Amino acid sequence: MSTYKKLNKQDAYITTYSAKKSWSASGSFYDDYKILKLAGISGSIDYTINSTDTRQAPSSSYNYNTAKLYKSIHHLYYSLFENAEVVSTGSYENYLQSSYNVSGSRYINDTITVFSLPREVVGVNIEPGSIRISPDAQFPFDNYISGGYWVDQVTGEDDYTETVGNLFGIPATGLDYIDIEPDYVVETAPTPGEYLVSNGDDRYTEAIIDDGEGNLYMEDTNPRIYVGNVIYPHGQLIIVNEIIAQYYNIYFNAVLTWKSNHPIYTHNYHCRIKESEYNFSYNPSALTVASKPLYYNDGTVYKRSGNFVDGYRHDNVTGSAFQPYITTVGLYNDANELIAVGKMGQPVPKSANTEMTFVIKLDI
Repeated sequence: MSTYKKLNKQDAYITTYSAKKSWSASGSFYDDYKILKLAGISGSIDYTINSTDTRQAPSSSYNYNTAKLYKSIHHLYYSLFENAEVVSTGSYENYLQSSYNVSGSRYINDTITVFSLPREVVGVNIEPGSIRISPDAQFPFDNYISGGYWVDQVTGEDDYTETVGNLFGIPATGLDYIDIEPDYVVETAPTPGEYLVSNGDDRYTEAIIDDGEGNLYMEDTNPRIYVGNVIYPHGQLIIVNEIIAQYYNIYFNAVLTWKSNHPIYTHNYHCRIKESEYNFSYNPSALTVASKPLYYNDGTVYKRSGNFVDGYRHDNVTGSAFQPYITTVGLYNDANELIAVGKMGQPVPKSANTEMTFVIKLDI
């Protein structure tokens, strides 16, 4: 059986917290996540749209215009910048991600790549510092040399192992060209081959990461080589370095990893019970009659089968030592409709000496 009590306004309130979820998507998952990889190309004449600029986004049926995309990106995020520095103010909102402006980090070239992430996988914004963009391509990413040296099959001379970093042309000091063997190749026993180490650094990556301030740069570059920007609230990853953008536009997709922020709204309800309330059992098994009675607030029966009575509870549940157990708390709206039910892990005895509070939390 149940009984009811109206909540006060101060007993119901809402709290929020942000849930961060990690995501990873290669090119084959773009369609599943509704991710668009878009190419932006500057037109030679302003506001002239050519039908030949229309393309279809990879792994998608979405058609777009490369020149129109470029102008939109420029207008939204780069229109106030000249030579990577803010030059004017006005009605434009270029969505600066931080008051900290890295010199040379906000510029746009004639060819760009945009990875557009939908709201479903971004939430309210991408978590700053969580982005990683790496080529989704079958290239020999490492430069391990097996079966002898890496030799040009035409000239017979020492060659270099091609990495995407070299394709991007970043940086010159990170190239793995074998120029003078003693300086570049170290042989150790056993020798299944030689591992090329450039400039004392045996790790080089083609990945692009963000600095948490809205800028994209090549990982492991020092000083940092900035190649694009990220607009965290909009889910836009923009590569403005023309060499890198051309490779992503033409040759391969990217493996994208990021974290999204999703707000969780928790509805809190404090159900308070005074020591003088709910000290009687409303379970039908506690009654001496089978018919369903109606109750006064103190637990006594006032109506049964149309007749007014004084009470029909068993003697063993009417003593002062008996306390009922609470198993369920239900929440009703103003129309007396049940909207939520909270079950106790085990029955909780009702205290007749102290006030009790049941806290109900609903995450929406």
